[in-house]
Amino acid sequence: MVSGFRSWVGMGVSRGVLAAVVVAVVVVAVAGGLVGYYVTHPPTKTVTVTTSTATTVTTATTVTTATTTVPSPSTVIVAEDSTWPESYFTNGGLSFGYPGWTDWAVYQYLVNVNPILFEKYGIIEYEPGGLAVNWTVSSNGLVYTFYLRRGVLFSNGKDPWNCYVAWLWFYLSYYMSGNSSTWYYGVPIFNMTPVIFGPATIAWLNSTVTDWDNPPPAALALFENSTWPIYCKDKYTLVFNLTRPFPAFIATLAFNPIDDAAYILRHGGPGTPTSPNYYFQLHPPPGTGPYYIAEVAMNQYMVFKKNPYYWGRNLTPAEIAANPLNAPGYFDTIIIKYVLEDSGRLLDLTTGKAQIAFIPWADLALFNSSKWVIQTWKWPAVTVELDVNVHLWPLNCTDFRLAMYHAINVSQLIESAFYGYGEPMVGPEVPAYSNFSGYNFYDEGDYPPYQYNLTLALILLEKAAKECHFSVTLPNGTVINPGAPPLKPIEFQAATGYGDWMVTAAQLIAADLEQIGIPIKITTVTPNEWWIPYGNFQTNLQNINQIPPLTFNCPTVYAPDYLHPCDYWIAFVSNMSSWGNWDAWDNPRVDYDVLRACTTMNITETWLYLKDAQKIVYEEGPYDWLVALTTQVGGSFVWPSYLTAIPDPTETGQTTVPIINTIYPTGLQPWPLVDR
Repeated sequence: MVSGFRSWVGMGVSRGVLAAVVVAVVVVAVAGGLVGYYVTHPPTKTVTVTTSTATTVTTATTVTTATTTVPSPSTVIVAEDSTWPESYFTNGGLSFGYPGWTDWAVYQYLVNVNPILFEKYGIIEYEPGGLAVNWTVSSNGLVYTFYLRRGVLFSNGKDPWNCYVAWLWFYLSYYMSGNSSTWYYGVPIFNMTPVIFGPATIAWLNSTVTDWDNPPPAALALFENSTWPIYCKDKYTLVFNLTRPFPAFIATLAFNPIDDAAYILRHGGPGTPTSPNYYFQLHPPPGTGPYYIAEVAMNQYMVFKKNPYYWGRNLTPAEIAANPLNAPGYFDTIIIKYVLEDSGRLLDLTTGKAQIAFIPWADLALFNSSKWVIQTWKWPAVTVELDVNVHLWPLNCTDFRLAMYHAINVSQLIESAFYGYGEPMVGPEVPAYSNFSGYNFYDEGDYPPYQYNLTLALILLEKAAKECHFSVTLPNGTVINPGAPPLKPIEFQAATGYGDWMVTAAQLIAADLEQIGIPIKITTVTPNEWWIPYGNFQTNLQNINQIPPLTFNCPTVYAPDYLHPCDYWIAFVSNMSSWGNWDAWDNPRVDYDVLRACTTMNITETWLYLKDAQKIVYEEGPYDWLVALTTQVGGSFVWPSYLTAIPDPTETGQTTVPIINTIYPTGLQPWPLVDR
């Protein structure tokens, strides 16, 4: 999902995808004064951070690596990203801002996905994460019991990981949603009626529980209250009691990190749903992962160091290979810096100051050699779609929308706006689900993408002109439906920034639509302005007159919240959407199909319901799905072939930077390499 933040209420970045990251080895002189903020541990040694000021780039047709020396664990690795996570640790530390630099490396999960199986074969397989050793599901799909990992400390070396801390984390998240009954991804799977959790409960817990390893009887009674939907059976057994089956539940837990909720309580609590505690932006809560955040300088950098209390620091190579996201990491120190200039990152990579860099699409050709690896997605999940406000005339005419879609040359769009890094798609699903639980959940109805066909587009446009009473004039002077009022220019809103891909793509589509006489007026806004009217389905419906007639699915496009077919169906085309149904499109039969598909434990039924829903979506065309990107939007990570790293399995739905505890010298990583 894409948004400015992501949390347990389902407002997650998938979300967002434009990154510009460089991982450099060797840090040189200081450039200006930097204000650092020490957090869970003081740094063990001084780290010097610099910012590139380069304004020139190489003009070579290809580049070679400056060195092939394998770096040692003591080498300082530096990553540079073009976006600072503005909303980092908002909601009292319960949300993790885009980009999520900390995932897996600092904050771990109850469930992990196997990233190697997914990258190589498109197989989505879940296994215990860093915080659990196993789980069971009742035969009716309503009760999930997690057996938590024992003997785990958070990185401050004091707070224990156990069921009581997990319980607190989930209910703080519920509270920060405004105590919404659909706080969990918009789906009503928990009966929250008996739950009384608010400021009074938070204050009582903070004053009552001083030792989260041994809470007093009164607190223990609250944690073990089985009338609440989430409760502790004992110190290391966490139970979720659902009101209806939700087969995506395990998947959601694999992409939502957990931090030290007891730390949140001790430092002022999470704040309120409308006024979060921003203390945690500079003082991030401890995690249980292989790294901790040692230092933060706002809008400059974060320093990550090896966590001496990491439970998995002595994992065997076989254990790491079986669950790579738990890898203890190779490098002792990793720094992520906020650096805006593309030219500086490119220069760092080509001169050997950086080992891993996010390179813009326009410059990727420089690295077409065996000495470099360009990260691409074999099973794309990142979508670029044309969003159409179906509540506005004439976009509320189905034939008019379909005429537009058949007039858009998607192949040219991919080549010219996305530099060839994409493929036409049929939504709302993506090719990533071509091999899910033995079923092809991509394009269940086997429909082709809307074909570029001007003859068909004109036939549909003529039909729409008569049905919806308008006329258009073709470039050759021919008037369709003469006598009717001429069609006025339709606003196409594009956000600037992020490489201005929106503006370029809007210009191409406008030129295509003008071939069939549809006039387009392109307007531009900043990314911050673009976000203003959007929220969940009801919010979008209330703000429908503020939502532009035409736009794309946000400046950072859209990547998954979690790897399950229900994610995009719920987000894009249902009234359960907590984020992503930008134009508040609603169809009762599709709502029924999606709800049934996503609340049955029968995978065949899920597939059949979604097949029925796709027929309606395809025929009504609330969106033109356009493109599944095969890289991040704007470019891709590049690194020398002697280095390896595992990217976020949700293809930047969680983190932009490659997962930092999986950055290893090639050949020293305990898992098999994946060809990219």
